[in-house]
Amino acid sequence: MRIESVVRAGWLLIAVGLWARSADVGAFSEDLCWSADGSGVLACTPLPAECLPVGTTTGTCLTAASALYVAAASYPHARSLVHADATYLMAQAVGFSASDAYWIAAYDQAVDFGSYAPVDLRGAPVAGGTLATAVLDGLVRTNGPSGGMFFHFIAPRTGPLGPQPVVDGLHPNLGDADAEGFLVHLRAWAMEGSGPTRPACADGLTAFTGSDYALGTQCFARDNNDPAEIDSEISIFGPTSVSFVTPTGSQLIVTADEPGGPLYAESFDAVVGGGASRAAAARLGIYLHALGDRISHHVCSDRSALQGPAVGPLRGFAVDLSNPDCGQGLHALRHEWEVGIDQSLLAETDQTLTAALARSYDELAAFAAARGVLIAGADSASARDALVAELLRTLQPAGGDVRMEAITRLTCSRGFPVFPGAGDCLLGDGFEQ
Repeated sequence: MRIESVVRAGWLLIAVGLWARSADVGAFSEDLCWSADGSGVLACTPLPAECLPVGTTTGTCLTAASALYVAAASYPHARSLVHADATYLMAQAVGFSASDAYWIAAYDQAVDFGSYAPVDLRGAPVAGGTLATAVLDGLVRTNGPSGGMFFHFIAPRTGPLGPQPVVDGLHPNLGDADAEGFLVHLRAWAMEGSGPTRPACADGLTAFTGSDYALGTQCFARDNNDPAEIDSEISIFGPTSVSFVTPTGSQLIVTADEPGGPLYAESFDAVVGGGASRAAAARLGIYLHALGDRISHHVCSDRSALQGPAVGPLRGFAVDLSNPDCGQGLHALRHEWEVGIDQSLLAETDQTLTAALARSYDELAAFAAARGVLIAGADSASARDALVAELLRTLQPAGGDVRMEAITRLTCSRGFPVFPGAGDCLLGDGFEQ
């Protein structure tokens, strides 16, 4: 890596660490937190009073919204009801076994933290560690040089000179391997499995297929087969942004900071362990996380672009995520709008929860069909819309404990096991602490 790349990478780790690691702002970010004293579950990122009525975006509101995430970093355990519990329920609803549904949901959540292990209602670990995911710290939202940030902030691709692609990230087109290349690339990897002809590449960039840079059988490289650079810039606070460089090539999944690292995507199944079924579930969970984040962050990323490859021997890429809608005040506020409020109070472009639940359900159904476990009729629009409507109701209450109880009751009413540690069903309908 060039000296300036090292400097920029070091600055990224400091600046983004202040932004995302301590503030923990991620798409469909952690809305549930567990108190250190074991007193139970609470909403750690409720909409601040300064941001009422819903839709307020004043400077005072944005400051309060950002500060809330800094305070939330003090909790010993957190998770997202959207990435974890809702995914777990939807996966079972379309036909996945409770075991596969759990690993899909656990790896969906793990992409934010680098790993995930569930706790019970008082914050104590469950299942003696057997439900912990593998460590995949190369995918976390704070790691730009590894390519991890691209799983969370997904800019549509355009040519080296533009123009800005016209996209609808609220409803991303999964058939557009050019503009939505990262999602298309990751979906193919999740569907077809790890292998020599289906790589997982940094920012989804492969060798040109003749029509796109997403579905090639090898990761993108320069003409001399050396990695190219993806030069990126992302907003932090106000007008401040940081730059970082990611090499093209196989996606780094375990960094050198972890025992046995660095490890790349070719080692994914071995790192995850648990056999082919668990690895397949993990890949699907990671893809669903990226899909949800594309929708959640669409106001920012629809105004951004991954440009390239540049003409010439270096043939690199560039992505700019520093437009005002990527700033951390609005970023935090939009996540606080995603749960704990009535979605109908928001402008349509900000109703990301509704869009993400519906698209995630459709994708779970498509993968269930491909794997031969789809429940008859579960892939219908009516089945999807009914469950999404129920999930929206469970995620609307302001209280975190109320939301968790509501989604547990919904899971029980559907006849499915609840998320590990979330309580017990009583006669198929109930909540026991």
